[in-house]
Amino acid sequence: MSATTSDKVLLGVAGLLFLGASAWAWFQETDLGDAAAVNAPTSGKNYQPEEIVTLDIETQAWPDPKPHSRGEEWLFDVFTPPVIYYDANTSQFTVRPPIPPEEVKPVIFGLELLAVERDDFRLQLTGFIGSGDTARGTFEDVQNQDVIIGAVGKKIPQLNLEVTKFSVARQRKVPPDGGTPIIVTAAFATVRDTQTGEETELVSTERTKLPISTATFRVTSSGEVKKAKSGDSIVADDTTWAIDRVTDTPPSATVTRRKAGEEANAETKVLEATGASPATSTDESASGQPAPEAPTSNNDQPAPPAGAFPGF
Repeated sequence: MSATTSDKVLLGVAGLLFLGASAWAWFQETDLGDAAAVNAPTSGKNYQPEEIVTLDIETQAWPDPKPHSRGEEWLFDVFTPPVIYYDANTSQFTVRPPIPPEEVKPVIFGLELLAVERDDFRLQLTGFIGSGDTARGTFEDVQNQDVIIGAVGKKIPQLNLEVTKFSVARQRKVPPDGGTPIIVTAAFATVRDTQTGEETELVSTERTKLPISTATFRVTSSGEVKKAKSGDSIVADDTTWAIDRVTDTPPSATVTRRKAGEEANAETKVLEATGASPATSTDESASGQPAPEAPTSNNDQPAPPAGAFPGF
């Protein structure tokens, strides 16, 4: 391939530059070789070394630190970062790590109140058979799960009870939700305790409860569940809980805790029921006042309460 005119020109310029650079380097080397040596002027005296004077440097030590005005323990060197603590208990700064207060473990009462309720009376009137003067009541022996049929004069020796009054009448009942009153036929009876002479009225439309409430407790340490009334005591390990009082509304119990050897440190606490349902009261009306007593008829039979229709 033949070179173009521009390539030839560039090649010629490069050759000229090379030749010029070579000539300039040759002239520079010739000038340095022809340069004359230069002698530095001298003082004409022989060299005499001079003695070096040794400096006497005085060393001083920092004085010992002095106690701070706060106390003898407050000592700090100049270049030592101070270590200071803050005591939250005293709200003051200190050079010693504060001692945390001893953790006071709460005293566990050890007894929980689960519920307060009234137990069923040992005999319940569940209904009746027949009508008029020949009607007889059907009773439930709660303790023995037996059904007993009888009227006035019926004795129940296993429960120490005797039926002294019995009647059947229509009764006006108000639903718990406060709806429209309804008329139901119910049986009424009075039973007497043959040992104490105490009388209890029964009605077939509702369960008859004992007048004294029963509290259900749980011992925290063992999980054991126990029932007790006012005046009873619960004992577990070396601790005794005296049940001072049990109330229905609100469901609660006043309990005094005594530990063996620490009787002087007795603790009284009001426990509230954790899952109790309201106890049913049989001697109070919805207004909270005692229900009126029904008058007694001439034939010594219990008359139905207010709202009932006798003679049915």
